[in-house]
Amino acid sequence: MTTSITPRTTTHTIYHGDDMERLGELYAAAENAERLEKSGAARFGDVGDAQAAKDAYDAGVDEAAARATVIRLNQLGRKVFRALMTEHSPREGNEEDKTAGYNNDTFPEALLAASVVEPEFRSNAERDAFLDNLAEGDFDSLFVKAYMLNRQVSADPKLARFSSGAPTFGETSA
Repeated sequence: MTTSITPRTTTHTIYHGDDMERLGELYAAAENAERLEKSGAARFGDVGDAQAAKDAYDAGVDEAAARATVIRLNQLGRKVFRALMTEHSPREGNEEDKTAGYNNDTFPEALLAASVVEPEFRSNAERDAFLDNLAEGDFDSLFVKAYMLNRQVSADPKLARFSSGAPTFGETSA
């Protein structure tokens, strides 16, 4: 009997240009309008401005999301992941590498090259140029997500149910 498991995936969204700055401004305006309404300091004509400001923020989020680049990562499977770590093993005498268990200069790039499934690239060179042009923070975030996809144990969502009773295991309760 063969059992196939669909690889786990995760995404990372990169917003373009000044979208995050603009969204921050819209969010601050919505918070200020809500604070004014709740404090009672709002003038009669200002009532309802908080909802309008929240709606403007939500519309801004939708517009920015439509322009954003969504990067999808797949887990590799344990043998492929281990082979990649072995291929990029810690450098001799490098304590940071030794602690991490891999070469900090080469493994993150190799893991992302193997893990990114969207967007699709026409060539490895195109993919490498894309990764090279990411902000350091986005690159680091993608690496951590790809690493955790391969190293983290799958969670059991049944353990976090919102039921009112105590969890039960088999015939006895915990």
